[in-house]
Amino acid sequence: MENFGQRVIDLREKHGWTRRELARRSGLHEQHLLKIEQGLRKRIESDTIIRLARAFACSADYLLGLKEENENELDSTASLKTVV
Repeated sequence: MENFGQRVIDLREKHGWTRRELARRSGLHEQHLLKIEQGLRKRIESDTIIRLARAFACSADYLLGLKEENENELDSTASLKTVV
């Protein structure tokens, strides 16, 4: 989970959300998210991971660094290719 915080930052910025907006969408406290993004939380509860994955519409595996590519991005790219 070395890159967990950075993945949260990257996804949040990609969505154009502030930390406050992500907190609202995920139901997590803004300070909790700040600590996650700064890498100050070494143990992240499964509920937190699930809430973030749902807010970002990505897999928990992607957030945890178990998969390098976000499956939802691949699905949308594949859908665009079939339309074109």
